[in-house]
Amino acid sequence: MVIQKKQNKRAVSEIISYTLLIVIAIGLSIIVYSYLKVHTPKEKLECSEDIFAVIKDSSCQFRNGVAYMNVTIQNKGLFNISSVYLRMGIPSRTTNYLVGNKPIPLAAPLAPGREISLSNLEVPSDVVNKQANYSLSVQPATQLENKKIVLCTNSIASQPLDCK
Repeated sequence: MVIQKKQNKRAVSEIISYTLLIVIAIGLSIIVYSYLKVHTPKEKLECSEDIFAVIKDSSCQFRNGVAYMNVTIQNKGLFNISSVYLRMGIPSRTTNYLVGNKPIPLAAPLAPGREISLSNLEVPSDVVNKQANYSLSVQPATQLENKKIVLCTNSIASQPLDCK
């Protein structure tokens, strides 16, 4: 009879431990859900469809084994451009490397119809490592009233670039 009571107590303690594990897991999931709900942006940041930049002129030269690029970008849209993303790669690839690993901020916003020349941009060796034909693309970004930069995904302009 004494042996049966100990076995029953063991079963009760296992049920309590599993119940505690389930309560802890549910509690943690509620905490994670609450945190993500508060810290996830509610509005989707979008770029206007009337922002468009084109590559007016570009050149690429090797000096001492390093590729340097000169690019002239023109704003063909209706709004100012705050920064640009330059990407470069082999024309057959669908994804190109970001030149400089970050957007290139402009000293002053580029007004519609204006152009800016970016010279002596060093191209990383993982992007250009030999003299060949590459594809250069420019993607504009604009700054909203709340100082956030929004990437314009619908206005990417590309053109071939010959590195010599």
